[in-house]
Amino acid sequence: MAQWNLEVAAEIANLISQRWTRQWRALSHRLGVESEEPRRWQHVARDLYTGFDEQTGLFEQFRGYFGSEEIDLAAFVPRTAPMDMLLGRERIQRSKIIKQPDVVMLVYLLWDRMPAEVRRANFEYYEHAVGREAR
Repeated sequence: MAQWNLEVAAEIANLISQRWTRQWRALSHRLGVESEEPRRWQHVARDLYTGFDEQTGLFEQFRGYFGSEEIDLAAFVPRTAPMDMLLGRERIQRSKIIKQPDVVMLVYLLWDRMPAEVRRANFEYYEHAVGREAR
């Protein structure tokens, strides 16, 4: 999402500076945006670590997530206590148990930017992870 924000900000800054030069000069001065800054945003966006694995088409929930422990939450059903009480906070933090489906939301928000196979791979992978929790 940060990558997209930087790309769109650079695109809009370039558009405004070309079409409405006077207004851009005033706005960029007021915001403290230097003339070469939109170009730097594009470079930062290009080089930003996204966690995307080209072979699997998956975005990593966070750096190191794919190497985290798999926990079959179905083994804990039915339960009344929170998982961090049953397994301990440290183990939960080292596991693939996720509380917020950030990747799924990213795919949804950037739908048109991602090929269908990437969307499908991420929905299926993270749906499976949520399914383990729900059982």
